[in-house]
Parts: sequence; C-alpha cells; structure tokens
Amino acid sequence: MQPEEPTIIIGIMKTSIIKLSSLLLMLLSGITATAYDFMVDGLAYNINSDTSVSVAYAQEYSSSGLTTVNIPDSVTYNGKTYLVVAIDRSAFSHCSSLVSVTIPNSVTSIGNYAFSGCSGLVSVTIPNSVTRICTGAFKDCAALAVLEIPVSVKEIGENAFERCSSLSVMVIPDSVSFLGSQAFRHCTGLKSVTILGQIPTINDGLFDHCTALTDIQIPNSVKSIGDYAFFYCSSLSGIVLPESITSIYYGAFKNCSGLVTIEIPSGVTRIDNGTFEYCHSLSSVIFPDSLTEICDYAFSACSNLQSVNIPNSVTTIGSYAFLSCSKMKNLSIGSSVSKIGYQAFANCFKLERIDSYPNPINVELQSAVFQEVPKDRTLHVLANYVGAYQALDQWKEFTHITGDLTGVVIPGDVDGSGKVNVSDVTTLVNMILGVVAKDEQAADINGDGKVNVSDVTALINIILGVK
Repeated sequence: MQPEEPTIIIGIMKTSIIKLSSLLLMLLSGITATAYDFMVDGLAYNINSDTSVSVAYAQEYSSSGLTTVNIPDSVTYNGKTYLVVAIDRSAFSHCSSLVSVTIPNSVTSIGNYAFSGCSGLVSVTIPNSVTRICTGAFKDCAALAVLEIPVSVKEIGENAFERCSSLSVMVIPDSVSFLGSQAFRHCTGLKSVTILGQIPTINDGLFDHCTALTDIQIPNSVKSIGDYAFFYCSSLSGIVLPESITSIYYGAFKNCSGLVTIEIPSGVTRIDNGTFEYCHSLSSVIFPDSLTEICDYAFSACSNLQSVNIPNSVTTIGSYAFLSCSKMKNLSIGSSVSKIGYQAFANCFKLERIDSYPNPINVELQSAVFQEVPKDRTLHVLANYVGAYQALDQWKEFTHITGDLTGVVIPGDVDGSGKVNVSDVTTLVNMILGVVAKDEQAADINGDGKVNVSDVTALINIILGVK
C-alpha cells in the first residue's frame, strides 16, 4: 500500500496549488474573492460533496461590469456532474452593476452577504427550493423593489434585507419560523408587512427606521417584541398587538411619532425602559390588569397623551416614566403602587386632576416626582388616607386634598395592602411611635377618636377573628 501515498499527496498538493494560484491571480488583478475548486462558464464553484457544489463568485466579480447572472442547476467538471445547491458567503457582494439574478430550483441556501452591496440589483427570483436566506444576504440592495419570499423558506437571517430602501411590500410566508434581528432595518420605503409565519418573537431592531411603514400584521405566535423592534417607524399610526405577547422590551416603539393609540396585551407584566418614549402623537393607552411595572422613560415625552389610568396591579412607576407628557390632564394612580421614581410625572404642566388610591405611607416617592405640576389642582384620595397625604412630603404640596374617592376599605388594613395581617400591626405600632406618618382614620381601629395601644388590641382581635 505504501506506493499509493505519493499519488495521494501529489493530488492534494495539486488541488491546493490550483486554489492558491487562482487566489494569487485574483489578488494581482485587483479583484477581491476567495479560492475555489473550479470554474465553468465564468462562475467559480466550491465542491461540497461528491454530488454537490456551491457558487463561490463570478469571473467578472468586481465593483463594476457584471450585470446579469444566470446560475445553472447543475455543472459538469472533468466529466463529473454536480448539483448546484448553494450560493456561498459574499459570492456576489458589492457587484454594484449587477441588475438581475436567476437562481435555479436546486439551490437551498443563499449564504451570508451573498448579494450584499449589489446596489443596482433590481430583479431576483428566489425559487421554492430555498430554505435559508442567511445573514446580510441582500443587505444594501437599494434598488431591489419587488421580492417574493417563497413558501419553502424557513429562516431569514439577521440584516438579511437591511437598507433595501426600495422594498415597499413584504409578505413573510407561514413557512418562516425565524426572522433575524434587524432583517428589515432601514428599509425606508417599506409600507406594508404581513407576517404569516409562526415566529416566536419580533426580534431586536427588526423594523428599525422603517420610516414609511404604515401597516403591519403580527401573528398570534409572537410572544415578545424585542429591543428597538419598531424604533423610528414614524409613519406607523396604529398597530394591533396579539394577546399572545407577554413581553415588550427596551425602546420597542421609541420615536414612533405617528402612533396614536395602543392597547397593551393582557399578558404583559412590564413595560420596559423607553418603550414608547417620544411617541408624540400617542393620545390613548389601555393598560392590562396584569401589568406590574412601568419602567424608566416608558412614556417620556409622549406630548399628546391626555389621560393615564394606571391599574391597581402596578407596583412600580419608574423614573421619568411620564416625563414631559405636557398635555396630560388626568392621572389615576392604582392602589398597589409602592414606588414612584425620580421625576416620574415632572413637567406635566396641564395636569388638572390626580386620583391617587394607594396608602401614601406605603409609597416610596423619589425626588421631584411632581416637579412643575400645578399644586393648586385637587388631589383626590380615599377618605381614610387624607391625613397621611397631608402629612407626607411632596403629597402635602398639593393645596387641595379631598377624600372623595370610593374604594373598598378593609377594616384593619392599616398599610393599605388589601390584606389584614401582622404587617398591619407593625405599621400601626410604628404610627403610634411616630416612626411613620400617622393616618388618623386608618389607624383609629376602634373608632374612639384616638390612636393608641387599644387600637393595636382591636387590630389583633380582627386578625384573630375575635369580635
């Protein structure tokens, strides 16, 4: 068997020399490309297996000159026929004069950046054999105006069509289960998108800066909307979010300046930082009862937002959450709110009425929460919390505090948690000791007009069920 080894070595060396020679020739001629296995009719190929190849690049590969590419479904080299199954990474990238491409039904994958920077590409037909359109495949194809995604495609990679500024309509077929981040970022001419595929998420920056987008249909399979998913979609005036959505992340709709109304799905528990920041046209928001947190800058500078009703499920309102909502007239703060962040409602100059349901003793107010909010407007609260509001910093700055709100008042619920338990005893003792501000109405358990140890006894009897 030993005599056969030199033949094998020579064969390997010959193949390597061919690839190296090809690469050197291309470099010397000023053409950027990769090594290949063989070339037929101006197209270079790499061998994938005994039966298949992928397109490596075209002989006229350059920033100019190549206008048309017709990729065959099979190619014969040295008497052997191979099926063309893929277009390799950067195969035709930056062929700026390329106008049209014909892809055969044998191709299953369009590789990373395969046609990126083909700024003159007007026409390309993706056959029903393709299952993957990889990362950046058609990025910066600015002239590409019409493109049909076949039902065979399962994956569309990150940045796949980024800055395809002439695309106006896009239909994602139901075969697609993955849409990569920023796939349509800066598609500034894109007006309509229909997603039929059962994708689990609208990934980060998917439609970032699609400034002409006015209509989008999102399937019920979507559970989350990623960071900056619709950032600067300034023409988007309305969007229906399916009930399947449970998470909306950082800046998802930031700078959607045309957005007028939004209803948050019932499963969402948190509105992330800056989600609707600078949505200047937003006038109506419907919050679900599932919501527990409104984060920093969530609705900052929503200058047309006039009425905000924060549900009883919310416990935290972040810093700057409603900063500079300059047309807000009515605000209702739900009973479970326990923390309001720095300048949360600052610069809401036109606030006329605030309805506040929590026991203020249990609410952590960071500084300047109501900075520049008119303090001569009436603060409406539950009757048994009036004294506490009048005694506590920031709240007491309001000159008219009226206990005219109606709500379920639970006897013995001193801390306003909605339950009567040992924590109420602790709160009551702290009131008596002067550790926390005293709310005479809430603390006077036995109704004798005084707050003292006998009220602690009365409260303990309520907890124990003793009448």
